[in-house]
Amino acid sequence: MSGGLNRATAAPQLMELGGETYEIHPLTMQDFGMLENAYLERKPNPLKAVVELKGQLPDDDYKELLERAYKDATKANKATPDEIQEWLETREGITMSMWLSIRKGRKDFTMDDCELLITEIGEKQLADLQETQAAVSGIDELGN
Repeated sequence: MSGGLNRATAAPQLMELGGETYEIHPLTMQDFGMLENAYLERKPNPLKAVVELKGQLPDDDYKELLERAYKDATKANKATPDEIQEWLETREGITMSMWLSIRKGRKDFTMDDCELLITEIGEKQLADLQETQAAVSGIDELGN
């Protein structure tokens, strides 16, 4: 992928995966927002975990832990770029980002289809797919 007109026009890149040709579309700001939402939905609620410990700890320890959990909970609806990037390197994050990218060219492409595709392709093809997606999205080393 070059750094020319294809990047400026957000052109998709064709890629053969599992015997089929797919258009790998760039991720948009909306897609990145959806990825962040998906990550935040999976982020544990620290208050819930502490409340479940009530009665199992001495009162002073419980109160201290509850105060810390409250401070952490105020940050629970936020994620750092590093947290999101780390999640995007998990199987779940890869699947969601690839689904967002591929479904733009195939409206009937489901998350289940994407999970199956990612399971069927080898590690080398998966790495190539991630590299292609980063390049078309402008988030590789030549991009932003």
